[in-house]
Amino acid sequence: MINLTPVVKQLLKINVIAFIISYLLFEMGLPFVSQFLLYPIQSEEFHIYQLVSYMFLHSSLMHIIFNMLGLITFGPDIEERFGSKKFFNYYLSISNFLIQVYL
Repeated sequence: MINLTPVVKQLLKINVIAFIISYLLFEMGLPFVSQFLLYPIQSEEFHIYQLVSYMFLHSSLMHIIFNMLGLITFGPDIEERFGSKKFFNYYLSISNFLIQVYL
């Protein structure tokens, strides 16, 4: 049995809730997700909150399943080794690295 650590649990909850909300709103025809995608800084669609919000959006069921499987598999060991605060900072730094690659 996998022992989930506090930050991993919270990240799982946030990701799953964001996926369910975005899926339901998409099915209802509401353009919720497009506000939270990461647009290039030069775009008129860019907003500062997108630097964080994009981390919790997933394009399909398989996308979130595999991302959360990776989080469940590797997250607890990393969090136990470095501590919750450093793990959360690590999670954010990975996302910031991806932002740099994207932009």
